[in-house]
Amino acid sequence: MSLKRRVSVIGLGYLGLIQAVVLAESGHQVTAVDTDKQRIKALQLGIPPFFEPELSERMGRLRTEGNLNFTDSYDHWVANTEIHFLCVGTPLKDNEKGLDTSYLYAAVDSISKDLIE
Repeated sequence: MSLKRRVSVIGLGYLGLIQAVVLAESGHQVTAVDTDKQRIKALQLGIPPFFEPELSERMGRLRTEGNLNFTDSYDHWVANTEIHFLCVGTPLKDNEKGLDTSYLYAAVDSISKDLIE
């Protein structure tokens, strides 16, 4: 017996988009989030930002089934989501050692407001 959860995947690059599709195919209700409005519009039309066999078809089927939703907004869904996957970029810092974690902290800030209330 498996539990079906309300899940979010924040950041829809190579890792995040595939994670969202796999979770939705497992029966979870997935809200897939990215701040890139053009990327979200394309994903809503079934156009992924990179090639992966059968990805477009699977995204379309999962959206029709209601298990996969794409959005660029943090409004109205955060408090009702049980698990959040943060799949945002962490590029190398310019002219420094280490990673730029600003995208990660921005995502945490965006969801934490609704989680605290």
